[in-house]
Amino acid sequence: MTSFATEKSAPVPTRPPGPSVKPPKATERAANSRPHFLKKCSSQSCGIAERIHQENMPKPHHLAKLLLTAIWVCVASLQAETRFFVSTAGSLLEAEIIAVAADAVMLRKKDDGKEIRVPRNTLCKEDHAYIDAWAAAHPETATAAPAATAPTAAGTKKFSLTTLVRSKKSTRGFADGGYRSIDISYGYSIQNREVTRHIRDAKATILTFAKEASNDQGTHLYVTQKIEHELNLTPQAKMENATPDVRLSYYEGGAYRSGAKEYGYMLIITDSAGEIQRVDANPDTLSKYAKEALTLTAPSVVSREFRIINTSFSTYISVTTP
Repeated sequence: MTSFATEKSAPVPTRPPGPSVKPPKATERAANSRPHFLKKCSSQSCGIAERIHQENMPKPHHLAKLLLTAIWVCVASLQAETRFFVSTAGSLLEAEIIAVAADAVMLRKKDDGKEIRVPRNTLCKEDHAYIDAWAAAHPETATAAPAATAPTAAGTKKFSLTTLVRSKKSTRGFADGGYRSIDISYGYSIQNREVTRHIRDAKATILTFAKEASNDQGTHLYVTQKIEHELNLTPQAKMENATPDVRLSYYEGGAYRSGAKEYGYMLIITDSAGEIQRVDANPDTLSKYAKEALTLTAPSVVSREFRIINTSFSTYISVTTP
């Protein structure tokens, strides 16, 4: 009989003796998922800490607010940047640049949104540097600015002007009385404070006045001279002029006085349409008669209400140009 050897299969490895390992329960898995600062808490403290943790987590509506705030900040940062531009005369204008040319810059004013053209030579050097930097950063908009608008028509906003008038006097005669004379002239300056508007075909008129030496509160005034000249000023430009000397003669002897003394002046600026733009007068009360003053001739005698009484002086009034 033939015998067959029986093959023994390899022994199955067995787990080494020791405590059995059970899979973690759901509560243990939840505990392991806690933040590290909660893992070692007692059951009571863990519950409190978890509630605190959950309360401090951002709520959905809080996240929405944060998102909207972030969007608003981004949009605001993309908006055009405004700046206070400073003219060479010291005036301020808050605006943003919308275009740049070689000799001018187009600005949009912040207060009313109007677009204006400003010559670059009327702005300070800091603004020049800012404009150049802006043009380099915005080459697509750094184009030629549109031409300036036409001169201002009658009835529109008045020009911004400043004037300064100063008298120059030279007196001859005795200080204690007798015959005396005074040579007087008025130097004056006119400046266009506008940033963009030109003053074209305007007129400056200056009148000088004397009064009766015998009565400071007299009823008459003497128009000693009336000088008119054309006025054209670019933005921020300034002009200066002076009247010829006028000699006023008078006599003082005790209580007796005769002749004429200095009274004041009136400087009137009218635009191309004849509208009065500015009046500078001394005394100030003269300014309310600016329209009447424009119709006067010199020399003449007028009432205090600027009605012409005579077109020449009396013989005892000596007003001459030296």
